[in-house]
Amino acid sequence: MKKFFCLVAMVFLTVSAVSAQDYKWAVGARFGGELGGATVKYNIDGVNALEAILATPWDNGFLATVLYERNIPVIAEGFHMYYGGGGHIGDWSKKFAIGVDGILGLEYRIKDIPLAVSVDYKPVFNIGSRTKFYMADIAMGVKVTF
Repeated sequence: MKKFFCLVAMVFLTVSAVSAQDYKWAVGARFGGELGGATVKYNIDGVNALEAILATPWDNGFLATVLYERNIPVIAEGFHMYYGGGGHIGDWSKKFAIGVDGILGLEYRIKDIPLAVSVDYKPVFNIGSRTKFYMADIAMGVKVTF
């Protein structure tokens, strides 16, 4: 049993070392979905990241969102799945909006140029004047990495 836990720990450490994102900052845009807008992503240590999105909902207003994300390598070199959650605050259709967000996505960092493209699903639960669960927010992102 002790050997098993040591083996699991070694595999986890190896995967963690391999899974590091190869950029620190990314700035770009999120297109499609109801909550598209400008985005900034900061990779803390290659596995953990923070992302801020300033979104403009289709039916007017703005939302400022902050997300904590985890990155996992998948498929091939350059591909990472990410998941996480956070919260938002703002004005959605002339009504105060505050709530929680989730995110699940796939990102590909193009090796030869400083560009990352992604597709993600970001459900939102609003609390307050627009209390509702919005689950149809699927979007594509394009970010310059450095």
